[in-house]
Amino acid sequence: MWANKIELHDFRAFKNNFEMKLAKNITCISGHNGIGKSTILAVLSNCGELKKNVETQLNGAAFRGDFSDIIIGDEKFDSIGDKAKIHFSDLPQKKSIFNGFVPELEFRATFQDKSDGSNQKRYRLLPKKIPDIRLSVSKLIWPTIYLGLSRLYPVGESEKTTSKKLPTDIMSELLSTHQQILGMKYDSNAEMKIIDIKENGGKNKTGVDTSLYPSTSNSAGQDNIGQIILSILSFKRLQISLGSDYFGGILLIDEIDATLHPAVQFRLFDYLLKQSKNLDIQIVFTTHSITLLEHISKQYKNKSYDIKTCYLQKRTSSLEVKENPSITLLKNDLSDTYSGYGRPKEKIKLLTEDDVARWFFKLLLKYSQKEKDFDCDILDIDIGWQHIIKLF
Repeated sequence: MWANKIELHDFRAFKNNFEMKLAKNITCISGHNGIGKSTILAVLSNCGELKKNVETQLNGAAFRGDFSDIIIGDEKFDSIGDKAKIHFSDLPQKKSIFNGFVPELEFRATFQDKSDGSNQKRYRLLPKKIPDIRLSVSKLIWPTIYLGLSRLYPVGESEKTTSKKLPTDIMSELLSTHQQILGMKYDSNAEMKIIDIKENGGKNKTGVDTSLYPSTSNSAGQDNIGQIILSILSFKRLQISLGSDYFGGILLIDEIDATLHPAVQFRLFDYLLKQSKNLDIQIVFTTHSITLLEHISKQYKNKSYDIKTCYLQKRTSSLEVKENPSITLLKNDLSDTYSGYGRPKEKIKLLTEDDVARWFFKLLLKYSQKEKDFDCDILDIDIGWQHIIKLF
């Protein structure tokens, strides 16, 4: 099973009707800061969960996500009501211990009091009932993992950390994959641990103990790669334990390129692409890395996988989605938006055919609301249009 489309309406940055199609294997979402990429991931993370009594991730966390754990709402700015809808494909046909799968799941936004007695409210997305099909307001029983890699907390700055060992049966694959993606080599005594940071709100980190340095001295990149691999291996163990009741899942990664060298980004993407097919998991991530986007674009013609890049652009009051854009388009967008922040120091030289053309151009400026935006030096030179084209 996989999510094929997401719809948003009057929801945070998405003021108008917005929809975006997703790929079965990997969807990469890119665009400028504050355009709504993380909101899309937060909504997707809100669709599924797997109870801890069924199975947990290798780090002990549940296979679940929640919009309110990722996005903090504000009653002054965020409205309530029907906001989002997720569409699904390849729904399970066989009866199993799990049920309640539907072709689409709609959500309504609301504010709820927190249970800690703080008089604060959580901004939540609640699944809606579907008459005659879905009578509960629970999430789908579909394993979900969300990783917010950009929200870093340096392990070395923590006042108190605790660690626990990972199962020995996965250690070999975990370390070999970790080394391969990072391009590193550990000694024979190396082992990966789960690190709990007191100041990090109970969110776990990962680290590798070696004979040269402890797990608490690992870089942020090592930690991020470790968390991603652990998520993949968690799905692998889940596939084995559930057997015929395994229907895949979804892995969501915010800022996948955070702290990673371009070569590591490439190896990580190739690893995830392969595992998405092996484990029947859908992977959706965000990135700002133009080099990673270029690497992904080379895979579009690979018919063995369903891959899509969704580039978000805000042209007017609404957002547009460019599917699988060319690298030229991406680079041009980056250049255009950057150059708009300042004027060139020298005036633009304007060549015209004759004094009639100069008169006509000045007349156009006189009636244009954009006159102040033109900082031109209109040269008093007559030059034929054929010669202008040759110069250009």
